Amino acid sequence: MNQSVSSRIRGMVYGSFVADALAMPVHWIYNPSKISTAYGRVETYLDPSSNKYHAGRKPGALCHYGDQMLTLLRSIDGQGGFSAEKFGHEWRLMWGSYDG
Repeated sequence: MNQSVSSRIRGMVYGSFVADALAMPVHWIYNPSKISTAYGRVETYLDPSSNKYHAGRKPGALCHYGDQMLTLLRSIDGQGGFSAEKFGHEWRLMWGSYDG
């Protein structure tokens, strides 16, 4: 893989995690007025304490989408590629002790 493609893939993955962590406090809140009142404009990692869905998470933490992405990347890295069976096993293990 050439450096340009590799760099773009890395940027896409990192960007996905940053976006997930930024969105985590307001995830599941679909009313823009409620988001604005509770959080203002989301431009930094925020504490989700007023969001019942992610209470206990710290600013910059991932929501369940990001946690699943991380589980997928760890599975791919551990296998040297994608294995549906291995990922499925690791995904089910993640949910067994999930706190998000």
